[in-house]
Amino acid sequence: MRPAQKRRRKSAVKDGKKGKLLFILAVLLVVASFFLFLRLQTRFWSGREKLSMAIPNPDGSVSVATFDPRLGTVNEIIIPANTQVSVASQLGTWKIKSVWQLGINEKKEGSLLVKTVSKNFYFPVYVWADSQSRGFVSGDFPALIKSLFGLYKTNLGVGDRLHLAAFSLKVKNPDRIVSDLSRTAFLKKTRLVDGEEGYVVFGSPPEKISAVFSDTETFGANTRLAIKDATSAFGEAERVGRIIETFGAKVSSVSKTDSLNTNCEVRGINRAMVRKVSMVFSCTQVVGEIEGSFDLEIILGEEFPQNF
Repeated sequence: MRPAQKRRRKSAVKDGKKGKLLFILAVLLVVASFFLFLRLQTRFWSGREKLSMAIPNPDGSVSVATFDPRLGTVNEIIIPANTQVSVASQLGTWKIKSVWQLGINEKKEGSLLVKTVSKNFYFPVYVWADSQSRGFVSGDFPALIKSLFGLYKTNLGVGDRLHLAAFSLKVKNPDRIVSDLSRTAFLKKTRLVDGEEGYVVFGSPPEKISAVFSDTETFGANTRLAIKDATSAFGEAERVGRIIETFGAKVSSVSKTDSLNTNCEVRGINRAMVRKVSMVFSCTQVVGEIEGSFDLEIILGEEFPQNF
């Protein structure tokens, strides 16, 4: 073989190796970019801890679905459409079937529904999605595809949807548990303020229902909570305490504090704990040491009753 031919052959081999290397690097870059995109678009759920989501159903009822990776279950709690509730943000008394549309009208979207659910039923919920998300709950494959790729109102990110879809596919039908609140003593059938028959909240949720929201992965067994109350609203601090206790924390102190012209603030050294509580009430997060022998502190400002 002539020297010129050898040089050309070596050059072609080098070019071939360089091309393969560039291709591999390009593939790795695409994969890395995809996972970075998913990470940035995962707002609430890593697929490792419980996630609860409020969904308005076509029949007017509201479902609160809890996805539990540890037990491999999907728990759906159904609130009947004609359940009378005190709507969050001091928007009056309505039936639960009207709250989703009211949130849209008030430009609060689904946040009004989740806060109303938390306020009335003591369920710590901060994720919401329109009825097209029901595929994550039912596991029906065509519906699941619509939930994954559909265009609908929700605060879920793309990453959250992928995690939910992957989890839902693994859950067998016997592990999809449905509880109707109208069949519990937590709701009492009566005549409502509009003259129609319906339900009102009566007492406390059954232990079996509350246990669905218990988050021992984040809150452990002995989380001590302090509440400082700068509101003038009767019972507001106690209501907030009951909601956080559903997560698994224990209220150790409730005290009045000086006037504070803000909504609310959650403080604590455990970042995950601070984040979850702050999302339920739309509070400012402060990660760091707090005074006293408490693990978590929530300060309710003067504006809190107007926002919750």
